[in-house]
Amino acid sequence: MTGASVDITNAGTLTNGSYTAEIGAMTITNRGKLSSGTYTAKDDLTYTDSEDASLSGSEFTSEEGNVDVNAKGQLAIKKLAAKGNAKIEAAGDATLDEITAGGSLNAKAGGSILAEGENAKISVKDITMQAGEDIRITDRAGRVGHRQWCGRQSCHGRGEAA
Repeated sequence: MTGASVDITNAGTLTNGSYTAEIGAMTITNRGKLSSGTYTAKDDLTYTDSEDASLSGSEFTSEEGNVDVNAKGQLAIKKLAAKGNAKIEAAGDATLDEITAGGSLNAKAGGSILAEGENAKISVKDITMQAGEDIRITDRAGRVGHRQWCGRQSCHGRGEAA
């Protein structure tokens, strides 16, 4: 699906789709299950879901703006790219495979924040993470890294991890 600006509301199951806002912003409201989709906006991209919702294996890209994710349900992002800033808030755990932002990443989770897997990468100018449980960043070989700046519940730093 392609359009100038795109608003997506999902109440069922949406899998393997490709969605593009060619000129403007994209807003995604999820009350069901989104998996393995590709969502691209020229401007800002905003994702919001409900407690019963889940997001897994999907890719979010904002070519000129910011990406804002607010998840009350299950959250597992395969790839997130923003020319500007990336903001992620999750009520439970947040699994982040690959995050790239031209500005800052601000990630907050009620459970754990996990950046792990074969393609795990966080590349931003400034990073702030806060978790109710723990923060785990694992390099591509499966080793836990960056313990010098990632504590049990908060993580602050600059540059690239993994």
